[in-house]
Amino acid sequence: MNQNLEVGSRFSLEAIGFSMSPEIIPGDILQIEVINPDRLLRGDIVLFQKDDKLIAHRIVLTEFAHNVIIEKGDGKFMPYEISLDKVRGKVIAVEHEGSIKRYTGLKPRFRGYCKALVSLYKYRIILILSLLKKRILSDDT
Repeated sequence: MNQNLEVGSRFSLEAIGFSMSPEIIPGDILQIEVINPDRLLRGDIVLFQKDDKLIAHRIVLTEFAHNVIIEKGDGKFMPYEISLDKVRGKVIAVEHEGSIKRYTGLKPRFRGYCKALVSLYKYRIILILSLLKKRILSDDT
């Protein structure tokens, strides 16, 4: 993919994976807008380059001081750090079977923000519980 698309330009891609399910499923058409990475917010769904693949996942944390975002697929367990220079754009709408779900405006962005918080804290709680389980089981021996 051309990394030098102009800010404000838009393009579409077809989703092929389940990592953002149920929000995005294979066959959905993603409408992407190229934006400045410093305009990204927690909850935004971003398209980024990983090796030779393009992946769309939700931002669960922004770390602009370190020039990274923390992303996580809604259907995945682990969050990952992505360098801002790998971001190719932001998902602004998803077309599914003829209907379009927009991700711009206050209400959709707030919903995305809440989903990001739940996703991140669900991961952290499960991680803490698994560590506690290991500690409890190791104390029993």
